[in-house]
Amino acid sequence: MAGDVFASPSTAAVARVCRHADQGGGIILGFGNYAGDVLNFGVAAERLRSEGIDVCILPVTDDVASAPVDSSAKRRGIAGDLVVFKIAGAAAEAGKSLDEVERLARYANDRTFSFGVAFGGCTLPGAAGPLFTVPDGQMALPRHPWGAGCQRGADCDGKRSRKAPHRQASRRTSRRRQQGGRRAERARLDQI
Repeated sequence: MAGDVFASPSTAAVARVCRHADQGGGIILGFGNYAGDVLNFGVAAERLRSEGIDVCILPVTDDVASAPVDSSAKRRGIAGDLVVFKIAGAAAEAGKSLDEVERLARYANDRTFSFGVAFGGCTLPGAAGPLFTVPDGQMALPRHPWGAGCQRGADCDGKRSRKAPHRQASRRTSRRRQQGGRRAERARLDQI
């Protein structure tokens, strides 16, 4: 869909595209699991269902840095979107039913994991400079496509963070919890 980069398409735009794309077999609305997308695609799905169009919603949740293992449904979708959408598209092209395409896409989503890093930011069309910078020889962890997620004591422009000591202690506790979740995730992956 056409629209602003890193912004959810409107409910009207989602519904309009789906109406044009529907050939009677139904629609799968796949998107990265972000609040604006969940809201706009969800409302569009309700509208389309009221018009008699069969619609499935598939938020992709591959980003292991955005939520722990026990809250994987809250994870964001980043690079894993591509894998999940390619599998769903291949199943649809092969003539699978909507239910089977959805099942395969959810299966792929449940087994797709990513962790975003950045060495520099992108420059959007018409912008004077990149969304964020990372000093030479460093990388930002974890990182989302638009620059969210600075870690390791550096702000997005590379300047040292001046957070209060109690916030730093809270971040250390949070990191320990994340590390425990990542260990559990690795153990789960080893079993697959």
